[in-house]
Amino acid sequence: MSWAEAAGLIGHGDLLAGLWAAAGRGHLPHALSFEGPEGVGKFLAALRLVNGLLCERGPGAPCVAAVGEKPCGPCLRFRSGNHLDVHVVDPQALGIELIPIHYVTRRLPEPVVEVTIEEALALRPAEGGWRAVIVRDAELMNEAAQSALLKTLEEPGHAVLLLLETSRPHLLLETVHSRCVRVRFEPLTEAQTLAVLAREGLAEEEAATLARWSRGAPGRALAMARRGALEMRALMAAVLAGELDPLEAATRLQQVEGDFRGTSERAPARQRARAATDLALEVARDLSRVAAGVPSARAAHGDLADGAGKQQDPGDIGRCVDELLQARQDVEMNLSPEGVLDRAMLALSRCARRATKTESETRR
Repeated sequence: MSWAEAAGLIGHGDLLAGLWAAAGRGHLPHALSFEGPEGVGKFLAALRLVNGLLCERGPGAPCVAAVGEKPCGPCLRFRSGNHLDVHVVDPQALGIELIPIHYVTRRLPEPVVEVTIEEALALRPAEGGWRAVIVRDAELMNEAAQSALLKTLEEPGHAVLLLLETSRPHLLLETVHSRCVRVRFEPLTEAQTLAVLAREGLAEEEAATLARWSRGAPGRALAMARRGALEMRALMAAVLAGELDPLEAATRLQQVEGDFRGTSERAPARQRARAATDLALEVARDLSRVAAGVPSARAAHGDLADGAGKQQDPGDIGRCVDELLQARQDVEMNLSPEGVLDRAMLALSRCARRATKTESETRR
């Protein structure tokens, strides 16, 4: 996602209009927490909100988005990523899995990062207006970093906006969370999701599939496309159908090509295991929903449930879900990604075998 994409943000327009109106009245809180499902556009909305605060015509929808009009200087600088009054910490762009304390405040003599959050906000406004800090995936700040952020939250300064974007607000320290005004983002409609995916160049059939899987989160759908979700899901379907050995499937999952980056040698393998276990969890949960009586058409992966777990006891699949949850936690504990994938696929295979047994007993 680029800064320029904020100009084409789909959805959340009313929410942003309300925040700009509050800023116009002088009532915009100095600290906001943008919360909601992953991939629904929270980070792009954060960029657009800040752009609208900095625009010469603001606060309001930034002129950079106006068709046929020449954008103002602040909007041009914002769009190029060179606005001196904006500081963004984006772990996805940086390729880091945690945000340590030196992104917030300087603790070492050598410059680990060029500018910390604390230093950015200590500067005088370059253009005399707002100064803003956006932290994407704020739950990735470690405890020391969050604790260091408290001083800024308590003494923000004039015309300062500190905006935390998070899909897992429960991982923020309560002392941090309680000092932010929480802004809730909801999933997009199917039509809005498809519009985003079409704009990004996805083929119609692929876009429809990923839109269904992402449940109104186009950013997540795009991430799934970049991380080989279609190939991963096909391997899981083969395991559930009894057509592929689970350990062979795990080996093939380790070879799936995609956008798996990181600052360490093992980081791409962890990201691949994280993506695969997340997808396996969604598949298993849909098996459980269908087994509990939810029509398969209403489940994102209901077609797999038709063949693997439709007549399965939800309690049996629940145990498979528990095994997958443990595997997912082990990814974050830095255990072997290969071992995690082995256990995840074995859990799915046991789910399939139990389903087959249940159907045989039903026939007898």
